Amino acid sequence: MNSSLVSSIVFFCILVVSVRSDVLIDSCGEAAKHDPNIKFDFCVSTLEGNPKAKSATGVADLVKVAIETAISNSNSIGSLITKLLSDKGLEPYVRSCLQDCSELYSDAGSNLGKGEQAFEGKDYRTANSVISAAMDSARTCEDQFKEKEGVVSPLTNENNSFYHDSCGEAAKHDPNIKFDFCVSTLEGNPKAKSATDVADLVKVAIETAISNSNSIGSLITKLLSDKGLEPYVRSCLQDCSELYYDAGSNLGKGEQAFEGKDYRTANSVISAAMDSAKTCEDQFKEKEGVVSPLTNENKNFYQLNAISLAFINIFKK
Repeated sequence: MNSSLVSSIVFFCILVVSVRSDVLIDSCGEAAKHDPNIKFDFCVSTLEGNPKAKSATGVADLVKVAIETAISNSNSIGSLITKLLSDKGLEPYVRSCLQDCSELYSDAGSNLGKGEQAFEGKDYRTANSVISAAMDSARTCEDQFKEKEGVVSPLTNENNSFYHDSCGEAAKHDPNIKFDFCVSTLEGNPKAKSATDVADLVKVAIETAISNSNSIGSLITKLLSDKGLEPYVRSCLQDCSELYYDAGSNLGKGEQAFEGKDYRTANSVISAAMDSAKTCEDQFKEKEGVVSPLTNENKNFYQLNAISLAFINIFKK
């Protein structure tokens, strides 16, 4: 589903549950705080594009704007599908998928309309239900293209890509995982973009963590080359060097264990790798006045491993 449609829908769902603010900026901030799929800047810019949002006097007004934006978006996607279907050279399987997507988005628009009416009638349960159904249309549309090997969806930008959904799910269940970090990390790996299931994403996440541990190891070696390094900091960095070496080894074992479907071992050794970052960072705090030169690296490495573990848990469900 197009990110604007996703954000508008999820934004609405949060607002009807937590009606606290009567200001666009505050409402977007509150929505983004409670749902990793919502980006504050995107929420603000999307709603600011609608004159009705600027004149909103309460959250109820913003809910209506969000739903109207989603309906407009579903119509736009429907028009795009019609345009794509006009291509006479379209591969039969892709044509069939697009025809199904056309019906899905038609239903989505209808559900959004029902959601708008339900909200106006203060039937918030029905509103959430039918808008959630509209939300599912995008996932269903995108997934069918993946059922035939080699087929690429022409609606990927309109439909939420698979790893976006997985990052959202991971961030929802683990406060250590930031949605934006998860997405930006996976976007840098071509394998993530072609992932067809969570198992593929587990492998990408572990590979990314291994690469990161090697990069941190190289950084530590560079820092240790400074002859003027304070003795205590040098000692900490030497310990960190060993910790990240062990982490890389554990991640390799974790990758093998996952491929061998030994999920307990995979969780255990990846958790051990994750602890390396915390142990490294914590020792710098043991001496007052010492500042760790690896704070960002430790934080990101910890999060990378949290992502791997979250994806494994999602895969096992």
